[in-house]
Amino acid sequence: MTIPSGRRCSWKLITQVSCLLLVLSSHKASATCFPAIFNFGDSSSDTGGNHAAFPTETAAEYLPYGQTYFNEPRARYSDGRLTIDFIMETFGFRLLDPYMQSVTSDFANGVNFAISWATSRRVLDYRTLFPLSTQVTQFQLFKKEVTEIINGTSALLAKRGIQPYVNGTSGTTTTQASTAGVAVTTQHPYKKLYDELFRGKNDSFSGAVETTTSQDPELKIALEAARRIPLTEYFEQGLYIISIGTSDFSAGIAKQQTLLDIEAYLPDIVTGITNAVKAIYNEGARTIIVGGVGPIGCLPVQLTVITHDATQLDNFGCLAPYNTLVRSYNVQLKQALVDLRVQLPLATIVYLDNYQLQHNLLFNNTQNGISVGIQSCCGVPSTYNFNDKVQCGETGIVDGGLFLVSQTCPNPVNFTIWDGYHYTEAANRYFARQILSGRYFDLPFSLIPDNCTANQI
Repeated sequence: MTIPSGRRCSWKLITQVSCLLLVLSSHKASATCFPAIFNFGDSSSDTGGNHAAFPTETAAEYLPYGQTYFNEPRARYSDGRLTIDFIMETFGFRLLDPYMQSVTSDFANGVNFAISWATSRRVLDYRTLFPLSTQVTQFQLFKKEVTEIINGTSALLAKRGIQPYVNGTSGTTTTQASTAGVAVTTQHPYKKLYDELFRGKNDSFSGAVETTTSQDPELKIALEAARRIPLTEYFEQGLYIISIGTSDFSAGIAKQQTLLDIEAYLPDIVTGITNAVKAIYNEGARTIIVGGVGPIGCLPVQLTVITHDATQLDNFGCLAPYNTLVRSYNVQLKQALVDLRVQLPLATIVYLDNYQLQHNLLFNNTQNGISVGIQSCCGVPSTYNFNDKVQCGETGIVDGGLFLVSQTCPNPVNFTIWDGYHYTEAANRYFARQILSGRYFDLPFSLIPDNCTANQI
């Protein structure tokens, strides 16, 4: 087969596809960014995993959740977008789909394993069936299945007489390079190829669409699957985020454990996280952000359900003993990550100081256009706008006949905390901006190198 320098193509099916691949090869890499994000965590970054696992049973499936941005509930524990949503938007990706979501998921630029109430250690008598170890197992299965699909698609293209795309080594579909875990990449090659062949995205190839669809449905099915998943090299080049541990504290508080009881299992929380880091490292992860736990003693839920007196409150009005315990845990986690950097020399492992990040917003909020700190936007009107028996979006009869109605503040943008547990979209946007700035990382690190084209959020 001869293709003139002007890239004229004959219109036989195989020639059409081969020509497409040559045209795709002329596209140069336009940015140096992470090509995919793999997220592990709890409700703070759950984009629908809990809904997929337990449909109709989660509060985030109902208004007023989602009212600010989506204008409908989107199974997120906020009035709008989460921090992970803003990070995805920064890189120009669609919002991260949960691993367990069927039918509509598109994992081309990553996958979300986070699920509400997830803990670092196994707490079988608590409200989660998806601890961090299970999320990691799901990731391992996901990677195995992705590899099989990509290899199968490459083999099918080879059968058609087309040089297959394999691990970025073929110059026909994309230009790939890796530096410190950051990938240079064009548009996902299988998505682009699918669009060219079966959706007529490029007018010069629109005449091939009908012929290709009718004559090679097997190729269409293969590319349909391949375009919705990461390339195999994305598992090494992608960004991994693990932010979990809050529910481990909440589990103890819910069971009315003492501070000493909770302190005793802090090393187990740390071990759960370090085991996860090792496991994903063995699967190729090379850039890993691990988040510490925020100031849970400042949350309306804990300030309401934990019996205390004024002597236990610090100058900010937070439960000092619990925040002290959290800080102790964060110190242990940071040290464990220092040790991991020695054990896993090929990885960049970064600690994210969620405690200072969240505390600074709560108590310096007027600097950021947010005027309300430790009071919920959505909840039963009270000191903290929180009632554990009638929560955000609910009504109920309590305390021998008292009828309570949850109310939502008129301007969530002015509030830091949404429902007593979780943060507002305004707060999440602030968190994302600070994370992207690198200000709260313990190890100098930039998520947006100078040659990465990023969107403003």
